[in-house]
Amino acid sequence: MRTFRTLFTLLASGLFSVACSIPSGEGLIPDITADELRDHVYYLASDRLQGRKPGTEGYNTAASYAALHFLQADLESFKNGLTGSRRYYQHVPINHYEQDKTNTGLTLSINGTTYSYSASDRFAVTFEGPFEQNVFTGQAVFVGYGIHKPEFGWDDYQNIDLNRKWAVMLHDVPDSLKNDELEGIPEDHLSHTSRISEAQQAGAIGVISLYSKEYFNMQWRNVLRSSHTFYGLPQTGAPGMIYGCPRIAIDSSAIRLLFMDQPFDPLNHEGEYGSFDLKGVEISLNPVYEVHSFSSVNIVAVVHGEDPQLKNEFISVGAHLDHIGAVNNFVINGADDNASGSAAVLEVAEKVARSRPKRSVLFLLYTAEEIGLLGSFYFVSNAPVPAEKIIANINLDMVGRPDGDADDLAVIGADRINPHLKDLIVEVNGRTVNILLDQVDSNSLFERSDQYSFYLRGIPSVLFITGLHNDYHTSRDDADKIDYDFLQQVSELTYEVIMELAGGEVFP
Repeated sequence: MRTFRTLFTLLASGLFSVACSIPSGEGLIPDITADELRDHVYYLASDRLQGRKPGTEGYNTAASYAALHFLQADLESFKNGLTGSRRYYQHVPINHYEQDKTNTGLTLSINGTTYSYSASDRFAVTFEGPFEQNVFTGQAVFVGYGIHKPEFGWDDYQNIDLNRKWAVMLHDVPDSLKNDELEGIPEDHLSHTSRISEAQQAGAIGVISLYSKEYFNMQWRNVLRSSHTFYGLPQTGAPGMIYGCPRIAIDSSAIRLLFMDQPFDPLNHEGEYGSFDLKGVEISLNPVYEVHSFSSVNIVAVVHGEDPQLKNEFISVGAHLDHIGAVNNFVINGADDNASGSAAVLEVAEKVARSRPKRSVLFLLYTAEEIGLLGSFYFVSNAPVPAEKIIANINLDMVGRPDGDADDLAVIGADRINPHLKDLIVEVNGRTVNILLDQVDSNSLFERSDQYSFYLRGIPSVLFITGLHNDYHTSRDDADKIDYDFLQQVSELTYEVIMELAGGEVFP
């Protein structure tokens, strides 16, 4: 590790024009050690890197550190399509949108009376996208919970027309589904993201999300604080906006206006539940944004497989390198979130590079996870290999604290596309490190980390995570809180799963 730090100091400024690699012991398979993982985490989570926010010198320094480690470990880079040079960097263009607070962004027209809301009022555009040049105006339709599953006996879209209209939708799901009284609907189909997708597919131009009064009392200030400034990819937006469909949250006073003299009161769940046109209600969203553009980088490297046929298929393994920077002059170092996952990827990559896998393995450190999964979404849309050749994705996010709310390591989403991925992970764990796996799935976590970008492309994906804890997104998330022996076990499990996936026939 001392040698690597010396190389980092000497080469970081000029590394990325170099096409050679640094010689190392041929054929030796290195151990993944707790000490090496500790060195990575302490560096990446140091105050020097200022919280690794994309677009800052601190993030760029972390990216240089990671890329140099890939170089030192003999991983290969990809050719730059324009220049032919070899680089570990994949540049990611990012737009920062800030809403003009003097602009009236939202209007509700109710029986001829117009109610206007500016960015400083109590409404929030919570799913972002590059719609700053668009005006969204249409009639409003209440779609209940927005569940369109007639094959399971529940259809909120029966006898309604959503084409070019706003879908007004309850954010929660009904108690009968929570209590498993209505069986069969896959859990991921009930997520709010999935239900927004259903509305867009039915022709909706946008979604108004209706939260409970309790939610607004507890969370509204936090939602409002971040709702009028956000990040997206030019022409594409964030993964949550692949539908091209804005989502708005409004407070209870606006909900009362919308449902005045309507047959159902969603705040108190009074009246006759069902989907219906909101008579006399028209909604218009016309936000105006200032757009500030900047660039960040993903770090991308590959270990090429040795089987003549299987080397053209890829397993992708990644973690997000970024964090949230400083808040109120306190650096948020993000040791668990996600220096832990990044350190694991660096050490696993070094071991795989010496292990002669049959399939090829992509190693990725993403930017901009914390501002909308932008780095991973950009990667799957601009991958240097055909996306359909990526047979599985493993994502490590917050894997250093077994005291989190998982028991001990959660394995989330592995069976959503191909259940054999989950079976493989359980089997490999049982005959190797044998750590406690928490197999309770979670939509709220699965949709918030980078494997979700691969899942959206139909790639079998899994999130390894130890869960949230009281230090999450605070200045207390420091390197001395990490359990490095446990992180070594997670890293070893990741290595063993990769080698199983890379070894031959995997999925029926």
